[in-house]
Parts: sequence; C-alpha cells; structure tokens
Amino acid sequence: MNEALSLKIIISGAGNLPLLGEPEVNLPPDHDLYDVTRSIQRSTSGNLMSGSVTFEYPIIARHAGRFRIAPVQFAWFDPKAGSYKTALTDEFNFTVVKGENDDTSDGIYQPGVVHESVKDLGIDIRDISRISPVFSSVKNSLFGSLAYRLVYPLGLILTLVLIVLISVVARRNADLTLVRNRKAGRSARARLKKADRFRKSGDPDRFYEEIGKAIWGYLSHKLNIETSGLSREVILEHLELRKVPEEPQSELLRILEESEFSRFAPTSERIDMNTLYSDAAQLIRNLENTLK
Repeated sequence: MNEALSLKIIISGAGNLPLLGEPEVNLPPDHDLYDVTRSIQRSTSGNLMSGSVTFEYPIIARHAGRFRIAPVQFAWFDPKAGSYKTALTDEFNFTVVKGENDDTSDGIYQPGVVHESVKDLGIDIRDISRISPVFSSVKNSLFGSLAYRLVYPLGLILTLVLIVLISVVARRNADLTLVRNRKAGRSARARLKKADRFRKSGDPDRFYEEIGKAIWGYLSHKLNIETSGLSREVILEHLELRKVPEEPQSELLRILEESEFSRFAPTSERIDMNTLYSDAAQLIRNLENTLK
C-alpha cells in the first residue's frame, strides 16, 4: 500500500509504430496513475517497419484490498482486410496489503470511502485590532469623484448591452443540431488546410490522418452523429435518408478507404497526396451543396 506498481502493455506487429497512442486503462477507485512512459523497439525491411511498443503505467494504490483492472482494448486498421480490428488483454487481478510502517488505522479498502488523517492547519483566531481607525471625506475618495459619477452610468449601459448580446447568441445557439450543422463545413475546411500544410512539408503520415479526420468530423457534425456512433453503415443510412445520390456516397467510401489504407501502406503503394487532397476538397463541397 502507498507503493508503486508497474503495469506494462506490449503491442507488437508491423506498421507505423511511433504513431500508436497509449491504450486507456480503467483503474479501480483510490488508485493514482502517473505519467505513462513508452519504449519502441523496431526494425525496417524495405518500406515495412515492424517491432513492438511497450507502455508502462506507474500506479500507486492508496488502500489495501483486492482489486481488478478491466481488460484493455486496442483497435487498429488492417489494410489487407480493409477493416478495423480490435484486441483485448486479459483482466488483471491483484491484492494490495498494508505495509509494516503504514500507520493507517483501517487499511482495508471500502468502495466509496476515502480515509484521510485530520490535518492541523496551525491557524489561530485573529486578535482584536487595537489600531485607531482613520476616516477621510467621501469627496476625497474614488466614489465621490466626478470621474466615478460619469463612468458608473456608462458601465451600467455597457452591461445591459452585453446582456442583450449574450441572450441573442444564446437563442441562436439553443438548437445544438443547427450549431453543429453550421460549423461542419468550416471545421472541415480548417482540417483540409492543415492537411495541405502536411502535404507541402512532405509529411504523408500526418496528411492522410488529417484527411480522414476532416471527413469523419464533417459527417459527425453535419449529420448530428456522436463520434462514438460513427461507422460506414450508419453514415450510408443517414445519407440515404437525406436523398444523397449514389455517386457522392461511393466517392465518400473510396476517399475514406484510401486515406486509411495510405496511412499504413508502404510508400510505393500510397495514394498520391495531391489527387487525394483535391478529391477530398471536392467531396466536402458537393456534400455542402446537397446536405443543407
């Protein structure tokens, strides 16, 4: 108890290993997680990179008891299968015992109960002030000055104007669906500009990633679908309901598949960045004209 334990997750395979994000670990209550470290072991054969990434999670348990860490999920895109795949680790069960030098009176873990010692803040009651007060005329203070009498009503007027503006904006943004719809095109164009910078600087990995984010984000906002519920099937279903023609739907699926495939494909098999950028920008413009 109150000592560090280390949880390691090792992911091995072939692909762009440096871009792997750390898997999310759900800890039991009263456990502190510190900065996660990663180490990469890799080798390159031609255009193919393979190896492993080790994520180390430093954890400190604050109470004794038996605990469980749920299985950790990891998802990746398989270019050969053309789809995402998910892997799960085994659950991790462990027991924390009270140390010999731990002075906690009750070291057994009870869910929802946090044990803390009483702290002596060392703050006493302030003594009565024995200094004679000094008074001054109101005319000599800020509140009695001419500047204050002029600025005070002006401040009230500005406050009323600000309240009116805030209420107008609040009414306009009351319908979150309309707000997301209005911002969809603007957000997609911003991501396309970011992708264009990666294209010009010769960073293909981040370019293909940003193209995918631009399109998925646009569809999430435009169709009012939460990110967790996005999938190709759900998108096509919503586009059918909006009477979107088959050609834009097919173009959408093609661009999504090409951007995802190119992120992990060898350099020689990647889709040309200039072509993919132009197609993605045209797709957004077409959908903006159709989804109004």
